Amino acid sequence: MKIRMAFMSTLLATTVFAGGCSESAAESTDSNDPPLEASGPMLEEGGLVVYVVVDQLRDDLLDRYDTVFTGGLARLKEEGLRYVNSTFDHAQTSTSPGHGTATTGTHPHRHGLVGNSWRERLDDGSWESVYALRDLSAPIVGFPEMEGRGPANLDRDGLPDWILAADPDARVVSLSGKDRSAIAMAGRTEGVVYWLNEERGRFLTSTAYRDGDLEWVTEFNDSWMSRTQTDSIWSSIVPEWAESLSRPDTFPYEGDGMNTYLPHRALVEVDAPSEEALNEWWARTPFPDDATVALALRAIQELELGQRSSRDYLALALSQVDRVGHDYGPLSREQLDNLIRLDRSLEALMEFLDAEVGPDRWMMAFTADHGVLELPEAREELGLFGRRITPEEDATLLARAEAAAAAAGEDELDRARAAAEAALEVDWIEDAFAWEDLVNGQPADTLQVLFLHSYHPERVLGPLGHLGVAIRTVEGAYSGRYPTGTGHGSPFYYDRNVPFILLGPGIAPGVNEERVSVVDLAPTVAALLGVSYPDDLDGRVVFGGGPMD
Repeated sequence: MKIRMAFMSTLLATTVFAGGCSESAAESTDSNDPPLEASGPMLEEGGLVVYVVVDQLRDDLLDRYDTVFTGGLARLKEEGLRYVNSTFDHAQTSTSPGHGTATTGTHPHRHGLVGNSWRERLDDGSWESVYALRDLSAPIVGFPEMEGRGPANLDRDGLPDWILAADPDARVVSLSGKDRSAIAMAGRTEGVVYWLNEERGRFLTSTAYRDGDLEWVTEFNDSWMSRTQTDSIWSSIVPEWAESLSRPDTFPYEGDGMNTYLPHRALVEVDAPSEEALNEWWARTPFPDDATVALALRAIQELELGQRSSRDYLALALSQVDRVGHDYGPLSREQLDNLIRLDRSLEALMEFLDAEVGPDRWMMAFTADHGVLELPEAREELGLFGRRITPEEDATLLARAEAAAAAAGEDELDRARAAAEAALEVDWIEDAFAWEDLVNGQPADTLQVLFLHSYHPERVLGPLGHLGVAIRTVEGAYSGRYPTGTGHGSPFYYDRNVPFILLGPGIAPGVNEERVSVVDLAPTVAALLGVSYPDDLDGRVVFGGGPMD
């Protein structure tokens, strides 16, 4: 069956075919309150749970750009129950930890995905870099030369596992522009799990999920994804009246430092326009989210998601806010344009769900995996502290810490303490401590609590992690991309405050200012569905289900 063209046209219309940060860290608390009892499951006769995580979407952007949203983001705000004081409560705010937390209801130190990658010590004492979703036992289908991907490093079951435990006939689908997002949101199930590979311009899977591609996914790749070679211009769709909501479109610390304004042209910005280079350029535009949503529509029809007696699960991890945000920043004209397109894509998805599944047969949980720091130079223009750390400064920090550790002798704790003291002498380091002292002692402040939630004894994070040391920069400093762009990964509020919205039958719209954490999302959705969940989660049920008056 082909996807209804009316809805596909709405989605494709979003694609152009032409060849304020909060400065305080929110209090981190772990609630021991008993979960609320659901007064009755939602979607009693089957239905579909749509779990959407938008990579790098800070909650404040929903309000900053509110006036330009007329589609799916507007519907979430108008018809959903929105918790505006929602944060992650771990220090290493990045993609794998965020998606793992949203799916499992546990902090990274328990679900295991403490970073996008980490270092592990080998038997000979050397260190190996490990990608979070590496699974050497699960080769990529059709590309056995690529490193395998799968949930081998994910230590906890999540919402899709709980749904399948309640009903083995339920269907699990997880789709994303990134492998680490799709895999983390599938839990440890053997569902339909696909992600976009940037170099090849195709949605791939691994033998962790199936031995061969689904026929309809192959057809989608051969038809829809072949357009990546002709979608060579990213033009602005920002209305003229809304342009002042973003920074001016010529900021010198964006992108490659030269092509800093719309429209962006592949043949101008790609040095050698090979197929791989064009695919990689396209992967950093808004368009892959359109492709992910289009593949989701196809999955809904092909698998009859939400249209049977079993309750199904569809995870969508939309990645382009992160890619655009890294290159141009959250307040850039490019990000505003991208969010307008996201708003339209979500509208197409919701309209399709209403028509294909039924307006009373689906619910959506909506969040993000982390926030982001505004470009350090742009923060300075806003009157906020901002500092971009150079590679030379990073190298100096490492050299000082390693020299101090070497001079401290053979005892590992003494070496770690010496390295931490040396790090504190660097003016852009606010805190440094030996992991062992934190684990065996008492956190000095709430930010150190967040570090504990990112700690894994065998998975080492950070530039000084191999020395047994954790560091925290001063707020507003960024050590990462250089000399342009921005990132995340800190325990500060701008990296942790993300949306938390529930939309569905029986959920009255509104704004709730209760303090919640993203670890609360999975158990809350489980309670709404009447699905059992583990009793040892870090999260709690914040809305226990059943109709709200």
